[in-house]
Amino acid sequence: MLLFLFACATKSISGSIYGADGLPLSEAIITIETQQTVSDANGQFILEPVKLKKGEYTMRVTHEGYVFSESSLDLSGSHFQAPAVTLSPIDVTLPYLKINIDPSAPK
Repeated sequence: MLLFLFACATKSISGSIYGADGLPLSEAIITIETQQTVSDANGQFILEPVKLKKGEYTMRVTHEGYVFSESSLDLSGSHFQAPAVTLSPIDVTLPYLKINIDPSAPK
């Protein structure tokens, strides 16, 4: 168990999440391996305690209505400041659809 404590040097990971408009994005889900946290009203998040060994990991950020983001983190110190993440809205384009609401139109 003592070996595990020395191998887990990173105790917290923090960062910021923004929308494409530059405004903080609340309720984004930040996932690293099996650990998750959610951004607050200011787009800030902190993940602690971190239960990961030193090394490289993928941070995935998701939010309903936005394209997800993945970035690589190299965890080596006791605190890691993740680079700011900007999420772009999902662009949904519907094909042209003619709707006839005239009740006298033929059926």
